[in-house]
Amino acid sequence: NTLAAWNPGDSASQFRAIPAHWYKVENDQLFRDGRVLASGVEDLQFAAFFDLDDDGTVDPGEAPGTAGEVIYTTNAWD
Repeated sequence: NTLAAWNPGDSASQFRAIPAHWYKVENDQLFRDGRVLASGVEDLQFAAFFDLDDDGTVDPGEAPGTAGEVIYTTNAWD
């Protein structure tokens, strides 16, 4: 499957709405979707894993870029 731009004439059934939230740290405050979640925040970090075997657990090799795991390279995971 290839991600492409929506073109006139495309069927809406080809697209899915994916729930998402945005987070940001601004002036030592953590925001989620425009609402303050916490104050005194200096840094925000996320970790993600790729559930390659679809078992719902993080297995060795599924968290690239973390300590002890494979090095993350975009061409290997896109």
